Amino acid sequence: MCVPCWFYNLPFTDKIQLGMLLITLAILIVGWFTLAQNRKDKKIEFTYKVYTDFISFINQPDNKDIKKWLYGLTTIEDKDDNYIRLGDLFEKFEIVYSLIKAKSINDEMWYDLWSYYVEQASMATNPTYKEFFDSYRDSDKDKVEKTDDIFIGFEPMVRKAQRMSKNRNEPII
Repeated sequence: MCVPCWFYNLPFTDKIQLGMLLITLAILIVGWFTLAQNRKDKKIEFTYKVYTDFISFINQPDNKDIKKWLYGLTTIEDKDDNYIRLGDLFEKFEIVYSLIKAKSINDEMWYDLWSYYVEQASMATNPTYKEFFDSYRDSDKDKVEKTDDIFIGFEPMVRKAQRMSKNRNEPII
């Protein structure tokens, strides 16, 4: 029995029910794709907001020395007031790392927006960022008796930036 034949033999009410079922399925499919696109758009908007907050932090007048440090124009000693603000900068990177792990930021957007700053910060830390974090934690512990800055996401982001730069045949900055 062919498909049109069984359809023609159905009572009129069954044809209406079948039509309603097909319309409902079509609406569900369109709704699913609309929600998926909306979710993607929200991720992009959210990523842009996090990025503008990061750039605003760097460009604040109080953080001009942090910006110079990030671009390799100056160094910051652990007795300097700006040294504590470096922790705030690295906490911004930790937020980005958390968003990457939660898949709120995809790799391409992360690379395009933040990899440059991650690589710059990794090169600006003297002598290495691991030793810098250790000294920062010790300095922070002396001031507040307990450190809250663990910076677990910075190293994976440095490795990711280097790996993605190699894959794109772009020089590491």
